Amino acid sequence: MRARLVWSLFIFLIFVIVGCQKAEVSTDKDMAMDKDDMKDKSAEKMSAMNVISYDSDKVTVVIDELAFLPAFIHIKPGATVTWINKDKVEHTVAWHNKKTPTQVTESDVLKTESKYSYTFAQEGVYDYVCGIHPFMHGGVIVGNPPELAEMMEFAEDTPPPKVFSITPNKVSVNGGEKVIVKGENFVEDTTVFFHHLFGDVKFVDSKTLEAITPKHLPLKMDIIITNPDGDHFTLPNSFEFFGKEEQFEADSFEYEEKRTPHFILSMPKHGDLVSSPSIISISFNFPIVKGSNILLYDLNGKKLAEGNLVSDKLGLEITSVPKLAPGIYKAAYHAIWLGGSAHDGEFYFRVGSTQEQSDIASQSISIENFKFYPAKITVKKGTKIIWTNKDKAPHTVTADNVNIGPNSNVLNQNDAYSYTFDKTGTFTYYCKIHPSMRASVEVVE
Repeated sequence: MRARLVWSLFIFLIFVIVGCQKAEVSTDKDMAMDKDDMKDKSAEKMSAMNVISYDSDKVTVVIDELAFLPAFIHIKPGATVTWINKDKVEHTVAWHNKKTPTQVTESDVLKTESKYSYTFAQEGVYDYVCGIHPFMHGGVIVGNPPELAEMMEFAEDTPPPKVFSITPNKVSVNGGEKVIVKGENFVEDTTVFFHHLFGDVKFVDSKTLEAITPKHLPLKMDIIITNPDGDHFTLPNSFEFFGKEEQFEADSFEYEEKRTPHFILSMPKHGDLVSSPSIISISFNFPIVKGSNILLYDLNGKKLAEGNLVSDKLGLEITSVPKLAPGIYKAAYHAIWLGGSAHDGEFYFRVGSTQEQSDIASQSISIENFKFYPAKITVKKGTKIIWTNKDKAPHTVTADNVNIGPNSNVLNQNDAYSYTFDKTGTFTYYCKIHPSMRASVEVVE
């Protein structure tokens, strides 16, 4: 089954699409990536997250939280892929051909719960983006095209896994439950895939895996077990998520937060106790345009700093924050959405006293919307930083120099990783799965 070995990320397949250009429907041959182009990119091979292999004639890709889940799949010729939008915002599936870039096939706009299907008749490698949010990308490998060997980095062959049972086989949609997978030929880094999300797997031995379930929509599904060389085993219609998602109330704070539509995250978060921040930011899941801004005030209404759009137009940030004395501060923002509508929001945070700041021995960085928040942070020597992955897609925290910086394993949703910085300097890091995700930590005495 080596032809199906697809343990790699092909970020290099993705090419930016500006806007949502409509065109005539191309043939499968037109949409497939050009073989010569793949040769040019062979040097960019890298080991990354799984490309999920499906045996079924019908495959579902879920669109949620600004991501295609799973992003990269391997199917047989004649299989039909259906994309269903579970997100709160609209999306499209836009096919892109590097050789003839004006030939773009794009679905209609998919509102929440809308679907789009495509049947792949010929072998090939196909890449796509969301025409509305072109940073969202995915890919489909159909059959065993000749360029596959040139674009993929293959792991060492292992015997194909087999699964005999999974216990329990019915869990809550809220995730976080341990299940035991029994079978044979499991190895380190064998994955357990629940419909469109990975579980957090602990390898016990060649016959046993422990997996922590992700949060998931209610559904009965197949379970796919995959070894690092791409060999997989499908346990059909064998697992179910049931119930309703729990809702948690926000912590109380004396000042009220006002959120706009499309709000994802602010840094600092509303009500946080922090040392004087070097960056103040807010992120959205829908593009904003020029004229949007963010302002920092003290409680007397004095403006202290001002910020602007981030480069991808999915957030605002203040990068020149003055040293803040202990007290409560307000960040007010004005978001003008693509299309012209606008909303105002605000959040508050507290800078601690000298004693409180000395007690802040750790700092938090959130991984959301395929970004590290905050992307730049200044901390004192000896500070422990905790990264938490809020995305449904897996990520890593990997220093450019792993000998003197963080180096996490793959972090699935809600996984956390910590690292204590005991040396001064600037430490840059990135996500190995999504190398465009970059950030830095400055450590001072």
